[in-house]
Amino acid sequence: MLKKLLLALLFLLPIVSQGAANPYDGNWKFSTDCVARKGVWGRSVIEFNNSKIENGHGHFLGNSQRGPATLDVTFSDHHVAVVRVTKVNTEVVGTWQWVLKAEGDLVDNDKFQISGVSWPLGMDSGIASDCVITGAK
Repeated sequence: MLKKLLLALLFLLPIVSQGAANPYDGNWKFSTDCVARKGVWGRSVIEFNNSKIENGHGHFLGNSQRGPATLDVTFSDHHVAVVRVTKVNTEVVGTWQWVLKAEGDLVDNDKFQISGVSWPLGMDSGIASDCVITGAK
């Protein structure tokens, strides 16, 4: 009897250890809407549509009027963290990056709205854009 129980346990253990699906996985639509504080850059909206989250994480490509952008999104315990990097090419300073990092809590498992600040090169340089990041399944 003990032998059968051990065999059953060895068979069921891998199945049970896989656990339930991540509640944040699936197709999402993300939007980053940033407005420059000093009016130099104006407003920049980047949409990331039909973005697939797997195992609570996703990396996506998009475009803005300023240049190409990437978006990294990570979900964990009713919390979301976002990093957006936009590459900008100007004649004055050449190619550089705006970095937006933000995190906050989800409204529920399928939507959020958080705020953050986008900085050139990710550093407080006195030039910044205030951003609202939204996501919905």
